[in-house]
Amino acid sequence: QTSFISTGRLELVVRGRFAGYTGDVYRDTTRTTVEEKLPRIFQSLEVYRLEAGARAEKQRLREEARRRREEAALAEARERYDEHARWEHFKKNSQEWQRINSHREFLVAARVAVADYEGGDKEAIVAQLDVAQRTLDELDPLRRPQLLAPVVPEPTNADLKPFLGG
Repeated sequence: QTSFISTGRLELVVRGRFAGYTGDVYRDTTRTTVEEKLPRIFQSLEVYRLEAGARAEKQRLREEARRRREEAALAEARERYDEHARWEHFKKNSQEWQRINSHREFLVAARVAVADYEGGDKEAIVAQLDVAQRTLDELDPLRRPQLLAPVVPEPTNADLKPFLGG
Protein backbone atom coordinates (compact mmCIF):
# COMPACT_ATOMS: atom_id res chain seq x y z
CA GLN A 1 0.00 0.00 0.00
CA THR A 2 1.36 3.42 -0.81
CA SER A 3 0.66 6.69 0.92
CA PHE A 4 1.99 10.25 0.76
CA ILE A 5 4.87 11.02 3.11
CA SER A 6 5.35 14.74 3.54
CA THR A 7 9.13 14.46 3.89
CA GLY A 8 9.37 12.63 0.58
CA ARG A 9 11.42 9.90 2.19
CA LEU A 10 10.80 6.16 1.92
CA GLU A 11 8.78 4.62 4.73
CA LEU A 12 7.96 0.94 5.18
CA VAL A 13 5.21 -0.16 7.60
CA VAL A 14 4.84 -3.84 8.48
CA ARG A 15 1.43 -4.67 9.88
CA GLY A 16 0.24 -8.00 11.17
CA ARG A 17 -0.66 -10.06 14.17
CA PHE A 18 2.78 -9.82 15.76
CA ALA A 19 3.58 -6.24 14.83
CA GLY A 20 2.88 -3.29 17.10
CA TYR A 21 -0.52 -1.59 17.25
CA THR A 22 0.28 0.86 14.44
CA GLY A 23 2.65 -1.58 12.74
CA ASP A 24 6.43 -1.69 12.67
CA VAL A 25 7.62 1.46 10.93
CA TYR A 26 10.92 1.62 9.04
CA ARG A 27 11.76 4.94 7.37
CA ASP A 28 14.63 6.84 5.88
CA THR A 29 16.30 9.09 8.41
CA THR A 30 19.20 11.49 8.14
CA ARG A 31 21.57 8.81 9.38
CA THR A 32 20.21 5.58 7.81
CA THR A 33 18.10 4.51 4.87
CA VAL A 34 15.43 1.81 4.67
CA GLU A 35 17.81 -0.20 2.51
CA GLU A 36 20.32 -0.30 5.37
CA LYS A 37 17.55 -1.54 7.70
CA LEU A 38 16.55 -4.42 5.39
CA PRO A 39 18.43 -7.10 7.35
CA ARG A 40 16.58 -6.05 10.53
CA ILE A 41 13.30 -5.97 8.59
CA PHE A 42 13.85 -9.47 7.21
CA GLN A 43 14.86 -10.66 10.66
CA SER A 44 11.63 -9.30 12.16
CA LEU A 45 9.61 -10.91 9.35
CA GLU A 46 11.31 -14.25 10.11
CA VAL A 47 10.51 -13.80 13.82
CA TYR A 48 6.87 -13.13 12.90
CA ARG A 49 6.81 -16.26 10.75
CA LEU A 50 8.29 -18.37 13.55
CA GLU A 51 5.85 -16.92 16.08
CA ALA A 52 2.96 -17.69 13.74
CA GLY A 53 4.24 -21.26 13.32
CA ALA A 54 4.63 -21.67 17.08
CA ARG A 55 1.11 -20.36 17.62
CA ALA A 56 -0.28 -22.76 14.99
CA GLU A 57 1.60 -25.68 16.57
CA LYS A 58 0.28 -24.73 20.00
CA GLN A 59 -3.26 -24.62 18.61
CA ARG A 60 -2.74 -27.98 16.91
CA LEU A 61 -1.53 -29.50 20.18
CA ARG A 62 -4.55 -28.08 22.04
CA GLU A 63 -6.90 -29.54 19.42
CA GLU A 64 -5.13 -32.89 19.57
CA ALA A 65 -5.38 -32.96 23.38
CA ARG A 66 -9.08 -32.04 23.16
CA ARG A 67 -9.63 -34.79 20.59
CA ARG A 68 -7.84 -37.34 22.81
CA ARG A 69 -10.00 -36.29 25.79
CA GLU A 70 -13.14 -36.66 23.67
CA GLU A 71 -12.07 -40.10 22.44
CA ALA A 72 -11.29 -41.23 25.99
CA ALA A 73 -14.65 -39.93 27.22
CA LEU A 74 -16.46 -41.70 24.36
CA ALA A 75 -14.61 -44.95 25.05
CA GLU A 76 -15.54 -44.75 28.72
CA ALA A 77 -19.15 -43.91 27.83
CA ARG A 78 -19.26 -46.91 25.47
CA GLU A 79 -18.01 -49.17 28.27
CA ARG A 80 -20.64 -47.84 30.68
CA TYR A 81 -23.33 -48.14 27.97
CA ASP A 82 -22.30 -51.74 27.30
CA GLU A 83 -22.30 -52.56 31.02
CA HIS A 84 -25.72 -50.94 31.43
CA ALA A 85 -27.17 -52.79 28.43
CA ARG A 86 -25.85 -56.12 29.74
CA TRP A 87 -27.32 -55.45 33.19
CA GLU A 88 -30.68 -54.48 31.72
CA HIS A 89 -30.68 -57.71 29.66
CA PHE A 90 -29.89 -59.70 32.80
CA LYS A 91 -32.71 -58.00 34.72
CA LYS A 92 -35.14 -58.67 31.88
CA ASN A 93 -34.20 -62.38 31.83
CA SER A 94 -34.47 -62.57 35.62
CA GLN A 95 -37.90 -60.93 35.60
CA GLU A 96 -39.03 -63.22 32.79
CA TRP A 97 -37.79 -66.27 34.70
CA GLN A 98 -39.59 -65.12 37.87
CA ARG A 99 -42.80 -64.56 35.90
CA ILE A 100 -42.52 -68.00 34.28
CA ASN A 101 -41.85 -69.67 37.64
CA SER A 102 -44.93 -67.98 39.02
CA HIS A 103 -46.91 -69.43 36.11
CA ARG A 104 -45.28 -72.84 36.69
CA GLU A 105 -46.43 -72.76 40.33
CA PHE A 106 -49.94 -72.03 39.12
CA LEU A 107 -49.63 -74.85 36.58
CA VAL A 108 -48.63 -77.34 39.29
CA ALA A 109 -51.55 -76.23 41.46
CA ALA A 110 -53.88 -76.49 38.47
CA ARG A 111 -52.71 -80.05 37.69
CA VAL A 112 -53.32 -81.04 41.33
CA ALA A 113 -56.82 -79.54 41.15
CA VAL A 114 -57.59 -81.26 37.83
CA ALA A 115 -56.34 -84.66 39.12
CA ASP A 116 -59.41 -84.92 41.36
CA TYR A 117 -61.77 -83.35 38.83
CA GLU A 118 -64.33 -85.72 37.27
CA GLY A 119 -66.04 -83.42 34.74
CA GLY A 120 -66.50 -84.24 31.06
CA ASP A 121 -64.17 -81.44 29.99
CA LYS A 122 -61.24 -82.84 32.00
CA GLU A 123 -59.37 -83.89 28.84
CA ALA A 124 -59.73 -80.41 27.34
CA ILE A 125 -58.42 -78.87 30.57
CA VAL A 126 -55.43 -81.26 30.68
CA ALA A 127 -54.71 -80.48 27.01
CA GLN A 128 -54.80 -76.76 27.80
CA LEU A 129 -52.41 -77.30 30.73
CA ASP A 130 -50.07 -79.24 28.41
CA VAL A 131 -50.09 -76.35 25.92
CA ALA A 132 -49.35 -73.95 28.78
CA GLN A 133 -46.46 -76.20 29.88
CA ARG A 134 -44.95 -76.20 26.37
CA THR A 135 -45.36 -72.44 26.09
CA LEU A 136 -43.64 -71.88 29.43
CA ASP A 137 -40.80 -74.20 28.37
CA GLU A 138 -40.34 -72.18 25.17
CA LEU A 139 -40.32 -68.86 27.02
CA ASP A 140 -38.04 -69.91 29.88
CA PRO A 141 -34.65 -68.22 29.37
CA LEU A 142 -32.89 -70.95 31.36
CA ARG A 143 -34.09 -73.61 28.92
CA ARG A 144 -32.54 -71.66 26.03
CA PRO A 145 -29.10 -70.52 27.27
CA GLN A 146 -28.39 -68.69 24.01
CA LEU A 147 -30.90 -66.08 25.20
CA LEU A 148 -28.78 -65.35 28.29
CA ALA A 149 -26.00 -63.73 26.26
CA PRO A 150 -27.02 -60.18 25.39
CA VAL A 151 -26.64 -58.70 21.94
CA VAL A 152 -25.61 -55.11 22.61
CA PRO A 153 -26.25 -52.93 19.54
CA GLU A 154 -23.74 -50.30 18.46
CA PRO A 155 -24.72 -47.19 20.42
CA THR A 156 -25.81 -43.97 18.78
CA ASN A 157 -24.74 -40.56 20.07
CA ALA A 158 -28.09 -40.26 21.82
CA ASP A 159 -27.51 -43.63 23.52
CA LEU A 160 -24.12 -42.49 24.82
CA LYS A 161 -25.25 -39.08 26.04
CA PRO A 162 -26.43 -40.26 29.50
CA PHE A 163 -23.06 -41.97 30.04
CA LEU A 164 -20.81 -39.03 29.11
CA GLY A 165 -21.05 -37.43 32.54
CA GLY A 166 -21.67 -33.94 31.23
